[in-house]
Amino acid sequence: MKKTEQKNKRLPTGKLKESILLRSVLRQLPTRGEALLAGPSIGEDCAILKMENELALTANSFFFTEKGRAGDAVYHAINDLLAAGAEPMGILLTLLLPENFWESQLKALTSQISDVCQKEGLTVMGGHTQVLPLVSSPILSITGIGSKKQTPETDISSYADLDIVVTKWIGLEGTLILLSEKEDELNTRFSPSFLNAIRKWEPLLSIRPEADLAKRFKAVKQHNVSEGGIFGALWEMAQAAGTGLEVDLKKIPIRQETIELCEQYEWNPYLLNGNGSLLLYLKHGQEYVEAARQNGISAAVIGRTTAGNDRIIYNEEEKRFLEPAGQDELYQLLEPQLL
Repeated sequence: MKKTEQKNKRLPTGKLKESILLRSVLRQLPTRGEALLAGPSIGEDCAILKMENELALTANSFFFTEKGRAGDAVYHAINDLLAAGAEPMGILLTLLLPENFWESQLKALTSQISDVCQKEGLTVMGGHTQVLPLVSSPILSITGIGSKKQTPETDISSYADLDIVVTKWIGLEGTLILLSEKEDELNTRFSPSFLNAIRKWEPLLSIRPEADLAKRFKAVKQHNVSEGGIFGALWEMAQAAGTGLEVDLKKIPIRQETIELCEQYEWNPYLLNGNGSLLLYLKHGQEYVEAARQNGISAAVIGRTTAGNDRIIYNEEEKRFLEPAGQDELYQLLEPQLL
């Protein structure tokens, strides 16, 4: 058997063999960092870190189709940490794979993760990879690890009467995923220039530029706009802050490309994964928006926080009350595969 054929075979059930783990996972990932005393290697049970500041942790899980974008999962961890005011350091990975998975697919998935980690200066500090009979699609679980300097706690009373700002535009990552999953269909309905404009959004998935700017403006509270879209993020942030809100739907930034792709599948773009956007509570929102634009970052003031519990969305004369976050529209991509 040729050497290339040996490396492109179905993965055996259970814990990965040492040879496969080394060549298709560990050797591809950045696994060294200044704070990492013990990292991912054969025989190591734990990652050991040397810390001086507060430790920030975040955890997320992701399903993948054959066209899955594993690098996006890393950006979820990065953006969660940045929104919390922490500096991302590294990630822990858990990959649960179906029995019909090939080693070449594992290597491709790992490569996507590695590309983002190297671009963002992250270390893969540890993890676990296993093939299981009850798993029908690849599942990736990521724990993001960051360092945060201790800052004075904000008085809860200061959360009321603040500007609400959102950066870039809503549905950013969700639109990219939708294009990736439905590319063949969409190529028959839209021009190449229209779809290529969406592809150019890829470098915008990190919220680092606007999160760094938020430190200068002493943002009172921040939240990564991810699963559940902008409506989900608005509700969750209001819950965390214990505030009400009033938001003008017309002021929420959204791209025409997102609107048109969502219309093709009768999706609500306001419930579409918005990773790549940052939601902020600020005392001087318009000043932040102007500074952001000077730094090449689009942003908009979309409303104000209130002292009550009502969370209201205005659309001209129409008034509706925001509800707890619902299911992200992207799950409709998975439903046919899970039946």
